[in-house]
Amino acid sequence: EAAVRQGGQQWLVLDGAPDPAWLDPLAGLMDEGAGNALLLANAERVPFSPAARLILEAPSLRHATPASAARGALLFIEDANQWESVVGCWLERRTEHPTRVETLRALVMHYVPLILIHIRREFKQVV
Repeated sequence: EAAVRQGGQQWLVLDGAPDPAWLDPLAGLMDEGAGNALLLANAERVPFSPAARLILEAPSLRHATPASAARGALLFIEDANQWESVVGCWLERRTEHPTRVETLRALVMHYVPLILIHIRREFKQVV
């Protein structure tokens, strides 16, 4: 796990299979109305910035509770380049003029691979 500060936002990145024992206390970070606080087992609240964001990278949601799974947006990416399919579906639903959509497609397809390369080079994986 790692906390990364970038552009005024605080990102908490968790990698691994979710377990209710550690995922349920994070509900306060996932609920917008809960005041962005980590709820500890002893009922203590650890406040987080309103700019705090939580990313869970998990191989499956088999052991996640329905409440935890429902609190966030789920994105299933099977392989490294499946983001292209996600972007394609998103662009197909756009209602702007077709020229704008194609410009957006060209920009995304040009810059996202460069951004991913930068992330792989510049960010360290915390184990």
